[in-house]
Amino acid sequence: MLTPANVSRPFGVAVIVAALACACSREGPDASAGRSPPESSSRRASSFHSERLARRLDVAAARLQARGWQPLGSALRGFLAEGASSVHEVQAARGRCLVLLAVFSSGLRGADVRLVDVDGIELGRQPRGEGDGAALHVCPTGGGTLWSVLRSSDGSGLYELRAFEGPSGTAAASFEDLFERGEPREREPTEGG
Repeated sequence: MLTPANVSRPFGVAVIVAALACACSREGPDASAGRSPPESSSRRASSFHSERLARRLDVAAARLQARGWQPLGSALRGFLAEGASSVHEVQAARGRCLVLLAVFSSGLRGADVRLVDVDGIELGRQPRGEGDGAALHVCPTGGGTLWSVLRSSDGSGLYELRAFEGPSGTAAASFEDLFERGEPREREPTEGG
């Protein structure tokens, strides 16, 4: 039996070095280069889905569409860790306003949605409201590529986001009721409409 007491020092060091070399050649840093990661760790954040968030976004989207707003693509979803941001491209048409609807899971206690232009200039920001959603309304002066930015300042969790476009001249429109529970309430007529 080989123990530290009865093995000569050079022989013992050689055995340890040989054992480490074998282990490193099979499982070293480059050993996994050609292999796929385990399935559970290779899931993308966008594959995580919350039925509750999807329903909340669908209700708010239906309320917005009933007011004449049109969706720009499908809903986007992902996971935000505390202090992280998620960025998505938005194509804006000249002379049209945008509404970004975002819903957040309860773990995202502090989150907001922003819209920035290609120079990184913030065009608008809306924090998560009392509920689980935020509606950012912006009427950019020009069209082209803009970027929606979702940011977590407190907590981690799932989000869903959808962009809508509507006519210009909606700067005074209110979107506070989009995330209310139950049926939408009757809106008070506004001056000029």
